[in-house]
This record gives sequence, structure tokens and C-alpha cells, in this order.
Amino acid sequence: MAEEQPSAIPETQTENCNTDQEDGMNLMNLTDLPDLVLVKIMSYLGFNDLYSAALTCQRMNEIMNHPAAWSKIRMDILSDTDLHNENFKTSRYLAMTERYGAYFQDLEFYYTGYCQPINLDIKDLIDKLNSKCRLKSLVISVYFVETKQFNHANFNVYRLKEHYDAVCSLVSTCERLKSFSLRSWPARKAEPDKNEILEALCANEHNKKLRKLHMFWPDRTEKNWVGLRTNQTKKHALVVVEHFTALTHLSLPSNMISQDLLDQLAKGNRARLENMRVLVVFSNSDDNLQIPRLSWGPLHRACPELEVEVVFNSRVPEFNMAQMLKSEMPVSVLYFMKYARLGADDINAMAVKYQKTLKKFISYSDDTLDADVALLSLVVNCTLLHTLIFYGPLNFKTVMELAESKGKKWYQFVVKNDTIDLKAKKLDPDLVLGYDDATGQYYQADMVQWGDTDKSLKEKEERFKVMVESVTESIGRSWKPFSEPKST
Repeated sequence: MAEEQPSAIPETQTENCNTDQEDGMNLMNLTDLPDLVLVKIMSYLGFNDLYSAALTCQRMNEIMNHPAAWSKIRMDILSDTDLHNENFKTSRYLAMTERYGAYFQDLEFYYTGYCQPINLDIKDLIDKLNSKCRLKSLVISVYFVETKQFNHANFNVYRLKEHYDAVCSLVSTCERLKSFSLRSWPARKAEPDKNEILEALCANEHNKKLRKLHMFWPDRTEKNWVGLRTNQTKKHALVVVEHFTALTHLSLPSNMISQDLLDQLAKGNRARLENMRVLVVFSNSDDNLQIPRLSWGPLHRACPELEVEVVFNSRVPEFNMAQMLKSEMPVSVLYFMKYARLGADDINAMAVKYQKTLKKFISYSDDTLDADVALLSLVVNCTLLHTLIFYGPLNFKTVMELAESKGKKWYQFVVKNDTIDLKAKKLDPDLVLGYDDATGQYYQADMVQWGDTDKSLKEKEERFKVMVESVTESIGRSWKPFSEPKST
């Protein structure tokens, strides 16, 4: 027998929980805040947290009926609803969609599981989303694992089609969608050129005015690495871009970009493209993952306000990186994930190419050595630069110079704590002796490199303090270098 679905949220709950007193003093509770403030706070909560908050008291229950509290929703669904927790969670999603679905505007739908028959609760949930919601923004991520139990090809195709059809109906029924993001979609060896979700997106004429399209673009919180996918083709991208002529924002991997696509975006019968994001994917062993040879000139002339964000996912040889980063490419953001290759020569080249366009330089790669001089050159030459996030090694004096170079113009200034070199003077490994500026004495260099004395540790603490105070004064706000949270 199917488990009974929980009701949405009871209409009446306990009394308002704003009468707490302690030691004869009235204490201000969360529920004492104005409605608009409470709604703003609630908008940052996840789906299950919203549900729990609504159960606390009558006041919170009333706040939950404000449309803004439900405008942004994320659903994480596992297809294996035979598990009790997953079955309960899906039932809760269903109940909440029934009550608040009309308020959903921005939906993130993450669907993961195994190749098995679709659960009726999941199908009912998707049907409810289709009938209740009037979405403006939709994010879809679908990932399936084929098990040995269902390894028969025909069986898999049939079972997967059930899931595909259900998820595709989310875009088939939208009537006012302005932004669509496809994070992940299953690839099949039998039909590598098949992509049902993009086909469904194009088939819905109500989506014709789509303004923002992000294909296989990673989550904003991803810093390390994004897996390569095989179901990304230049053909998919070109067909979709030809269909949506109102696009102003486009994101896609580099292996989906072709010269035909750039020429299509430059045509006069289209809306002018304002922002384009490129995820650079590269593999020496796969011809489909090579850096394309492109001419950006026609697109830049057709869209003079265009800003391009380039994200490097993994290590790319210097020649191929130069092939991607053309001087005619109006790059405003350079973003290097943790395992991307970045050298001082690369930074010097970028400082020359994009001195008039670069606004953000972000590198989570921690193996960029001897980049102090190159990074200073980049910051000084790029007049529009207002954001710097750099996890590579830097001398503390360089950090102070970087902060001072832009001063209060820095919107974000982040360097990593454990990669800051607090030595007063960088030692040349070819020299036997080092020189201490503070004491005027020479010392044996290898002894200092292999261990810190109490004196040197104290000096480093003083230098760290001086650095923090200097950067704080330069940028005009409290500052400390970023430290990774300790794992428990």
C-alpha cells in the first residue's frame, strides 16, 4: 500500500513564539522582524528548510504564504523512491508544489538515479509542476547510472525514455521562460547526437523569446574540476542558437563552439549578444575536445558591448591556450579552476591582450609559481580590473602592492592564507648564504629553509600583521587572507 502523503503545511499551528522572557527582560525573536525582512531571510532557505520553518509557529506559517519566499526553489530527487527517505521527500515536494507551486519562478531540478521504471510519485510531481508553475527560469540536471540488472540495450532505451519524457515536459509546457540552464544530460553510445531536452526546448514556441541559455555549464560554486561529457556537439549548439534569436546571454563548452555559431550570433536579425561564457575543455586523446580555431572579430563588431567570460577547466598546453585567448576576443573575466594550468608567461600575455577589457581575474590553481611580477603587471595594466581572487603563492610584499595598486576600487580582493610567503627576502637556491635585513647579518640559507626558529616565527607573525593592516587600509575595509575551512 502506498504511503500516505504528508499534508502541505497545517493552516493553524502553535501561537506566535514572540513572548520569551529572561531575567525580566523582553527578548526580540526572529518573528518580531518586519514581514519583508523575514521574507528576505526565508528566500535563502532550501525547500525542506522552508517546510520546517513553516511548522514552527503561526507567524512563520503566515510568512510562508508570501510569494517571494517561494520564488527560488531547488529540488533534488533520487529516482529510487523505494527508499523511505526519498519517498517521503518526493511526497513533501508534491504537497508543497500543490500549495505554493503558483509562486515558483526560478526552479532548479536535479534528478539522479538508476535505470529503472519511473516512480509514479515522481511523475505526479512533474505533472504538478507543469500545471501549477509559471516559471521564468529553469535549471535542469539529469544523471542516470545503468546497472547490471538492467543492462539489456532495448530495455534501457525504453526505461530511460520514460524519465526523459517526464523531465522534457518541464520545458515543453513553459509559457514565459526567459532563462534556461542545462547542467547535465545523459549521453548514450547508441545515439550520441540525440539530446531530447534541447529538442523539447526548441519545439515549444512559447520559448521563442528566451533571453539566457546555458548549455552544460557548471554550478557557480564549482572551483575544482568539471567532468567531460560526450553528448556535447557543435551541431546541437548551432541548431539551438539559430532557433533562439532573442538571446542576450549564452554559456557553453568550447567543444560546442564553431565558426558557424559565431557567425550566426553576429547576424543583424538577432538581438545583440551581451554576455558569452566559454568553458574550455581539452583532451589530447579526443579530437572532439580540441581547441577550435575561431575568428571573434565579426561577432565583436556586431556586438560592441559583448563581454566574454573564459573558464579553464583543466590543464591546457600553452600553445592551445594562446589559440583560445585571441586578442580580438573581448574577455572581461578569466577564471582558472583548481587543476587548470597557469604560468607567469600566460599572465603576462593576458595583461597585454586584455588591458582594456578585463574586469575579473580568478585563479583557484595553487601551483602557479613565481607569478608576483606578472600579477602586478596584470593588475596595473588592466584599468577596469576590480576583482582579484588568487590562490597561488605570493610574497606578502606583493600582496600589499596589489592591494595598494587599486585601493578602494577593489570590489573583491582575495588571496589564500597558506600560500602567502612571509619571508622578508626571497632566497636564491643557488646562493649558499642569505642576508637578514633586520639584523644585517649573513646566515646559512639551507638551515633557514629546512626549519623556522622561534625568532623567525615571531618575525613572520609581525609581517602577517603588517600585511593585514596595510591591505585593510588600502582597500578601505576590514580584510584577512582566505583560509580553507578545516575538515572534521
